[in-house]
Amino acid sequence: GEYAAAKDVDTESHRLVIWPEKDRIINYEEGKQFFEVTSSDNKDEGLVSKSANTEFECVADCGHVFHSDGRGIFDIIRPRVKEYLLNFKG
Repeated sequence: GEYAAAKDVDTESHRLVIWPEKDRIINYEEGKQFFEVTSSDNKDEGLVSKSANTEFECVADCGHVFHSDGRGIFDIIRPRVKEYLLNFKG
């Protein structure tokens, strides 16, 4: 794939990146490369970005929209991102 940016130009920004492991539209391995993510030596820590301000999490067995069990990705990530979502009700 080819992205508009060849590298992350703002590694100091605080962010959470959640990437579906089996995404066929936006390649997971290329995403890890872009955010300079590697597997941690500590198995409990999972993936670690070169930038201390970037949390990179993988949604295992999930494509761009649906998990292998039929759930939608938004249903899967909602608990993790709930504090960042705006509530337009009321």
